[in-house]
Amino acid sequence: MKELKVPLFLFALVLIFFTYETRLYAQSSADLANRSTAVRCLKLAKDYVNENQWDAAVSQINLGLAYDNSISDLWFLLAVSRKAQGATVAEVLQLVSSALSENVWVDYNKSGARLLYADLLSDTGKYADAVGILDGDPFLYSADAEYIRIKSYYRMQTDTFRNRARDKIESASRIYPDDMRFPLVFFHYEAALEGNNTRRNARVRQIADSFIHRIQGNKNTDAELEMYCILFSPDENQTVMLKAFAARGYRHPLYAIAALNRGLINQQDALDYFFSFAGTSVTRELLDRFAPLITEPEVADKFASYLTAYEGVISVDTDGNLEPDLFIGYKRGRPASVKRDTNSDGDSEWIAECDFGTPLSLTLNREAVRIDYDGYPSVSKIGYYDSDGKNFITFTMSDRKFMWAPFTMETDQVLREVIHYDFYIPAVIKNIQVFDRAQLFKEAVSYDVMSGEYDGAQIHFTLQDGKIQSAVYSRNKILYARAVFKDGLPVARSVDKDGDGIFETTEVFGYDPENKMHCTDEERNRVSETVYGHTAAESGIYLKMIQIDRNEDTIPDYTEEYLADGGKISSWDQDNDGFWDVRYVKYPHPAGDPVPEDFLFYTVPGHALVTVSSVDGKPVKVISDNVQYPVEQGDSQDFYWIGAKGTLGNEKETVGLLNQTADQGICIIVHDDNERILAVRVGKNKFAKLLPDTETNGINNETEQKK
Repeated sequence: MKELKVPLFLFALVLIFFTYETRLYAQSSADLANRSTAVRCLKLAKDYVNENQWDAAVSQINLGLAYDNSISDLWFLLAVSRKAQGATVAEVLQLVSSALSENVWVDYNKSGARLLYADLLSDTGKYADAVGILDGDPFLYSADAEYIRIKSYYRMQTDTFRNRARDKIESASRIYPDDMRFPLVFFHYEAALEGNNTRRNARVRQIADSFIHRIQGNKNTDAELEMYCILFSPDENQTVMLKAFAARGYRHPLYAIAALNRGLINQQDALDYFFSFAGTSVTRELLDRFAPLITEPEVADKFASYLTAYEGVISVDTDGNLEPDLFIGYKRGRPASVKRDTNSDGDSEWIAECDFGTPLSLTLNREAVRIDYDGYPSVSKIGYYDSDGKNFITFTMSDRKFMWAPFTMETDQVLREVIHYDFYIPAVIKNIQVFDRAQLFKEAVSYDVMSGEYDGAQIHFTLQDGKIQSAVYSRNKILYARAVFKDGLPVARSVDKDGDGIFETTEVFGYDPENKMHCTDEERNRVSETVYGHTAAESGIYLKMIQIDRNEDTIPDYTEEYLADGGKISSWDQDNDGFWDVRYVKYPHPAGDPVPEDFLFYTVPGHALVTVSSVDGKPVKVISDNVQYPVEQGDSQDFYWIGAKGTLGNEKETVGLLNQTADQGICIIVHDDNERILAVRVGKNKFAKLLPDTETNGINNETEQKK
């Protein structure tokens, strides 16, 4: 036998190794097949991208990612496609980040993704990070890379970085003379820095003259670039250049300002020209630059009329980085919506809805909070999703006691001084702190939350000094439960379980933060969701007792008390005298240990207590009046005879009568074949005891059938 053990052992090892290798091969084969399919999807997606068929491209890319999401090319193309479809910068930024983090390239290389990533970082306020991506290993140098560096340096808003931007502009424009992005970015930022001041430093003057000389006669320019060339040209040349600009059919809002300054158009024509652009959107900076040029009373009145009926969007740069971050939509000349997007990623921090300039509600998008006002900045309601993001909680605040506002509504002082018209533009309150959610409990008078107890269920809590005082529970706006609290903790809840309008069930709660009851997290979560509308095992509350009173006599028909370690006591009062008639006790027991139980009831008549003791549901002992009786299982499931055993017919008759009621605790006397049988059901267990005739003398039929 010893000689056989080694070969069998080796055979087992070989079999295990072969099985392992087979699984590895199968897994490897499946991975290769998935990779091959994903690459085919990539090639199809590239064709769609080249044809600008963005929907088809996105469909193929998503299919490819379903087969293999480690291919960077797919993430990169998805970013490009979603950008073309108008996705937010935040979404595109995340997609490019995924491409770079996977770093598994098939057809493309990493450089294109780095360029797009850096461009998006620069546009979302992360200027140093953008330059860092481009300057990383390997160093990226191209027209695109230099353009991103230049605008990032300008946006850093220091003299050092502005000079660095100018250095880059001079070198890049020599290498890429036909790339009109470089003069455009130069003029854009330098014009914003100088405003209406034409006295520029020598270096800026030199770069501007170089670009103007190069652009003159260039057919690849547009109205904006031509306009900047005019504004940066010497005063004596601007009149001729403005006439040529108009003759060539170019149009730009800055023309109204420049032409009016040069006397080429009158104030009325300048106003009409300006609002042909500003009627849909305009920056506040441009609006305030144009307004002081209107000095004639009649034109000023016309200006005010334009503003009174204004229904466009005004954008504001609130932090001086030359990028707008506040957007106000107007209706009938008053703010209708206000949106703040600090980092210009398309995901706004907050959006306010207004009625004729008065804020009615505001949504904090990142915090998923909705605020309603009853006279801005007085907050009437605040709603947000709980920690698991499933339940929306709405707080009702004390009347005009809780104030919170991220902006004020102010008149534009330039317009007020020039045309004597109060035009309202929101002013952002810097460094506003979002309220602490714990603060809401202190300030609120009530809050509402959806409940998972029933479909369509909702809970309304009343608060005082930050503590819950009471709660009402409704389902589809119909009340089904009420709860009282003490020191913020639930004491009891009355419940209408069957929807008949009678609150027959009373639930009594306890507080056990250390969980000495050894309740499971599932049990504690279930109680928490019932009471509070959300799961929170750490809340420490547990269900201590249930009482049911179906006939509204204030005496419980049924009581169930809960003990530690899974124990409980169930009691039934059949005659409404306030004392139990049938009782079931499950004693506390550690998980996995045998479950000791007692079934208790009284004989009728005589009122002698009978105690049936069982372990794991099987009766082991019966005691009544200090006398121990034998117990024997009957032919029916969960049926036991106490003392002498009756016939099979007796048993069937007893089981049939016990099953006629749904009550889980019942004690009756059964008549069958001249036999008197005391029949008891506790839960699923049924007990029967043959009674001598003397024990039933004087018992009428009503008493015998009493349940």
